[in-house]
Amino acid sequence: MIKKNEQSNLHNDLDSEEISKFAPLAQKWWEPSGPFQALHAINIPRIKYIRDNLCHSFEIDSHKNKPLSGISMLDVGCGGGLTAEPMAKLGAKITAIDAEENTIKAAQFHAQKSQLSIDYRHEKIENFLTSTERFNCVI
Repeated sequence: MIKKNEQSNLHNDLDSEEISKFAPLAQKWWEPSGPFQALHAINIPRIKYIRDNLCHSFEIDSHKNKPLSGISMLDVGCGGGLTAEPMAKLGAKITAIDAEENTIKAAQFHAQKSQLSIDYRHEKIENFLTSTERFNCVI
């Protein structure tokens, strides 16, 4: 039987292992035929689904320019920003966190190149939970 503090250590070790898998891939997030090809393939329907549901929930016309203006979003496990960037282009105020530092750097670089304002942070969700920040949507 695993005791509570042993579960916590095991959980942290598993997180570290999982996070370390993404470090060598950090510069490849925006390669449509690269290792994240599946995410690129589903991104258009995924973004449309999120946009449409937010517009429905907040009674916003999804066809207007920047329909998500005024909506604040937290993107947990944002990776290279494949969801954060389109949401920012739709007008949402984005805070995006990821536990892998090189991935965040790659996301920041791409957003800067795309002239998008996204608050990217190298942070684990466990550390973020004590924040007093509030969001209209968490993805």
